[in-house]
Order: sequence, then C-alpha cells, then structure tokens
Amino acid sequence: MLLRYVKYFNNLKVATVRFNNFSNHGGLHTHLELSKQEVIDFYSNIKNIHSTVNMSFQLAVSEDFGTDGIKVMEFPTHVGWCRAGHQLFTIIPTEEMTISNNNHVSTTKIGDIVACVNIFEPQCGELMRVVNTQAGKVSYQLNFDTEVINKFNQSRLKGNYKNGCFAKELREEKSLTLTPRLEAKLNKIRSQIA
Repeated sequence: MLLRYVKYFNNLKVATVRFNNFSNHGGLHTHLELSKQEVIDFYSNIKNIHSTVNMSFQLAVSEDFGTDGIKVMEFPTHVGWCRAGHQLFTIIPTEEMTISNNNHVSTTKIGDIVACVNIFEPQCGELMRVVNTQAGKVSYQLNFDTEVINKFNQSRLKGNYKNGCFAKELREEKSLTLTPRLEAKLNKIRSQIA
C-alpha cells in the first residue's frame, strides 16, 4: 500500500508527503488505532522505501507515531519525541464564560490551552478575549499555567512516559477513555466542523 502512495505522489510532483498516525479522538474507531507492532512495522517499511525507492518528494512522519521502532530510521535521539506541553500547545474552543465585565472592559474565556492535540490533556492554560468597548479594541490573552506545564515536563524528564508520543500513556494514566469533559469538547469541535 505504501508503495502505491509513493508512486501516486511521485506523479503529482508534490514537495512533501507527511504521514500522521490515526488518533481515536471520539473512542468510536478503536479498530483503526495502530498497535505497537504495527508502528514498528510502519517505521521499518518507511525505512525500506526511503532506502530503495526513488522519490521526487520529501517523506515526513509525524511525531504522533511515537518512538516504538524508530531506531531503524537512524535519526538523532531527540527525533520522534513530541514537543507538546513544552514547545507546542493546542487551543481548543470552550463554552464562553465571562470572567469580568467592568469599566467598558469585558474579559471572556473562549478556549483552553492543552498540551496534546490527540487527547486534549493536560490543560495548561486558558485563552481570553478582552473587549474594550470605549476604545473599540479587541485583544486576546494566553494565560499559561506554568505550574501544570512544569509538572508535566518534569514527569516527562523523569521517564514517566516511555514513548515519544505520550498520548496513550497519558490517557491510561488519567483513565481518559472518554471523560465528560473530553466528550463535551469533542462534541463542540464536531458541531463546528459539521
């Protein structure tokens, strides 16, 4: 199957092809999630293709595949480790909540800042919209929770997460099969997409 993709993209004359791992956001398609062995096999297949097949494009693999089997690629050791919660964050919409409203200035929470786009956890801050009606200006504030971020990164540095894509480990650690909070966020996102 991967060879068919290579042939197809060679014909399209694209510059880069990036593979992402399926993330079962809603818990509805567990049969599509790759097992550890399937990820290992994927890296082995990609290495074989990269070494033996002429490609007119750059082949990229998302860090959401994690690090199981990545050694076959002979990358530097830091490659494959997700930067979520360290150098990368995701903002997801939430129900708007007025935080303050006085002297022509209103502050409304409009989003959560989370570390992992695959499971929307841990929450690392909030996105605020600030409206100054007198000045006619709207601005946005990112309020990071440095305590949560530091705790999360310390947990990563201590080796609590063994895989470069820590989403599955974090989900298991927090028993995040599909919490009401996560389900509400998913339903909000689904309604915006539809």
